[in-house]
Amino acid sequence: MALDADRDLRTVFTYQLSVKASEDDVFNLMSQAGKVRDVRLITDRYTRKCKGFGYVEFYEREVIPKAIALSGTPLRGVPIMVKFSEAEKNIAAQQERLIATQANSGPLRLYVGNLHAHVTEKNLEEIFSPFGPVDSVNLHKDPATGQPKGFAFVNYKNAPDGRMAMDQLNGYEIAGMAIKVGLVNETPAAGGFGGDDNLDDNEGGGMQLTAQSRAMLMARLQRDPNAAAAAPAGPAAPGVPNDGLNHDPGCTIAPMPQRCILLRNMYDPRTERDLDFDQDIKEDVGEECGKYGQVQHIDVDKTSAGFVFVKFDSVAGATAAKNALENRWFNQKMITAAFLLEGSYGLRFPGSN
Repeated sequence: MALDADRDLRTVFTYQLSVKASEDDVFNLMSQAGKVRDVRLITDRYTRKCKGFGYVEFYEREVIPKAIALSGTPLRGVPIMVKFSEAEKNIAAQQERLIATQANSGPLRLYVGNLHAHVTEKNLEEIFSPFGPVDSVNLHKDPATGQPKGFAFVNYKNAPDGRMAMDQLNGYEIAGMAIKVGLVNETPAAGGFGGDDNLDDNEGGGMQLTAQSRAMLMARLQRDPNAAAAAPAGPAAPGVPNDGLNHDPGCTIAPMPQRCILLRNMYDPRTERDLDFDQDIKEDVGEECGKYGQVQHIDVDKTSAGFVFVKFDSVAGATAAKNALENRWFNQKMITAAFLLEGSYGLRFPGSN
C-alpha cells in the first residue's frame, strides 16, 4: 500500500465535540472552510455516540488555516476545537505499519502487572477500552483461594490500539499502585514480558527487574505487606501529594478527554477553620460545574492540596468544564484541571456510577 502523504497534509484533527455530534454536523460546519472530502468521528463501540474527537479531510491543503480558524465555533452547544493532524507523525506511523509483520497488524495481547487486589476485570476493561476495542480481559487468580494474583492479560482487536494503551498506561497509578503494561511473547531485551507460563506464579516473569521492582516482587512472594511499603518510592513533586491517580504535576501522562476531571488548588486545608468546609466547596463546585453539563458525582478530599473530583454524565460536559475552569481564580487561588480515566475514578469512588 503506497503512502499518501498529501492526504495527511489535507487533514485536521477535531476535538471537544459534543457526544450528540454527527458526521453530517461536522461536515456542514467544516465546509465553511472549504470542500470537505471525508469526515471520520471516533465513536463508542457500544453506544455509537461520538467520543469527542475525529478527523476531517479536505480536497485542498490551502483551506487548512481556515479550518483551524473555526476553533471555538459552537456545534451542538459545545465549542469545537481544530488543530493540525500532525502529518509527520502520521506518515511515520504509516511507515512503521508498512514494515511491521502481519502479527503486529492484527490482534495484540498485553500483560498488565502490579495490580491492586481490589481491581476487577470490569475495572480493567473500563480503563483500557478507551484506546480501542478490547476482545477480552483475563485476570489471573489463585485456583485454591480465588484471590487475584496481581496480573492480567488484555487482548486488543487491533495492534495499534494496544500499543497506544501500552504507551499511555505503563506506569499509570490505579488504586495507588503504578501498573506495568507490556507486550506478551517478546524477549526481555525488547521490553516484553514473556509468555503465559513465565507469568503464572509471579508477575515479573520474563523481564529484567529493577532494584525497586525486585524488592516489591520479593515482598509479594513472602506475603509481607510491610516489605512492599518499604520499597523506594518514585519521584514526586516537592510538597505536593499525589492524588492516587497518577496526575501529580510531574506526571507526563495526558489521557484523552473523559467524563471525569480533577480540580486542584481549590483550597488549602491548613487555613480552613470550619470542619465542614468541604461541604461548602462541594456546593460551589457543583453549582459552577452544573453550568457545563449534568454532574453525577463530586468529592472533596479534605486532606489533599485542594483536590476536588468531579464526574459528568458526558465527555462534552467534562471538557467544557475543564476548559472553563482551567487557570481560573477561586478564593485567591488559581485552579488547574486535568482529565481522569473513568476506570480509575470508579476504583477510587465505587459509588460514583
